[in-house]
Amino acid sequence: MNDVEIIAIGTELLMGETLDTNSNWLATRLPRLGLSLKFITQVADNKAELVDLLVRARERSDYIFTIGGLGPTQDDLTRESIAEVMQEPLDIDRGIESKLRQYFTERGMEFPIANQKQATFIPSSSFLINYHGTAPGWWVTKHGSHIIALPGPPAELQAMWINAVEPAIKNLLDDQVIVTKTFKTLGISESKLDELISELHSMGNPYIGTYAKADGVQVRLIAQAKTEEEAQAIIDPVASQLEVLLGPYIWGADDDSLEEMIMDILDAKKMTLSVAECVSQGYLQSRLNQVAGTESRFMGGFLISSNDALVRLGVKNDLLSKYGAGSVQVAEATARMAIKHFRSDVALSLVGNFTMDSIEVKMGTFYLCAIIEGKMLCSTMEIPLRKDIFRRRVAANTFLFLHRALTES
Repeated sequence: MNDVEIIAIGTELLMGETLDTNSNWLATRLPRLGLSLKFITQVADNKAELVDLLVRARERSDYIFTIGGLGPTQDDLTRESIAEVMQEPLDIDRGIESKLRQYFTERGMEFPIANQKQATFIPSSSFLINYHGTAPGWWVTKHGSHIIALPGPPAELQAMWINAVEPAIKNLLDDQVIVTKTFKTLGISESKLDELISELHSMGNPYIGTYAKADGVQVRLIAQAKTEEEAQAIIDPVASQLEVLLGPYIWGADDDSLEEMIMDILDAKKMTLSVAECVSQGYLQSRLNQVAGTESRFMGGFLISSNDALVRLGVKNDLLSKYGAGSVQVAEATARMAIKHFRSDVALSLVGNFTMDSIEVKMGTFYLCAIIEGKMLCSTMEIPLRKDIFRRRVAANTFLFLHRALTES
């Protein structure tokens, strides 16, 4: 069955002071292990409430992942709560305590007696190494259920998961193999996509899920079998069907990113790129700069915040007066200025003329221009003006436009 639930612990989560990104991160990694996530619960730093939640979790789930509450302070109560649920006494592991003391000594600090609680254990628990902090995790197995206590800081949790938890779960579930395939689409709504693939939803294996993201809709296939070859044989024909049904909308798969694909094309063609963006607040350049090795192909860019900045860049006042900052004509002129300044082989411009604070404006109109070795291509797109997602949608559509322009050039 392998049902799973996640319990995120911390009063700050319930008060909205901290966003629970850990549960989201774990949730994306469970399906590939054949684990089915049923519940995500947030609970305050309250022992009675956590104990009650753990008791119910053990009744309905095979794997319970707790997040947080492993620190040295009085409100870190995860160990104590698990010990009470298991009805086992806490004791101190002198080997772990010695390592904690060494951690502080090496940093020239006195060992706080409060940190001693991080070396406690119960008979049915085993320690999980913390590669980036002082709090070891716990793995508790009893009566067929597993409680895996993970630290709250994301870097600590992720390292512990990758290095210790995931390999252990794979060993426990060695009689099954999970193969996944994700298709990334753009330009189609989740409801329309679901309609196109409706005939495939009746399959139980592979499982098909659709996920609306700020930068497009993703379709994930999850196949389960005894061997990788069998799982791949299950997933391949369905993946082929999806490619036929969604072909015009699919731009990538699995870990593909448009910015990496763009840089790969530029590298293969020995071409350089410059960017001028007016409405995306530097997001295009930030994404490009995160691609490894980008410095050899991305020459640089302009972040333009006003019409005056466009004029200083070299766009004529007359052009702005006649067509406005949000226009194909200004997008073309801006791209020409970028390619002239950076002497790049390719220039990309993005302009628009709206204000995010206007409650009347629901859609933003954006104008794109790409110059590729002298050839000019332009496009227009409309994006909902929601502050939480508009930059990612703008970036996705802009990079898709450039990717297609480079592919077709």
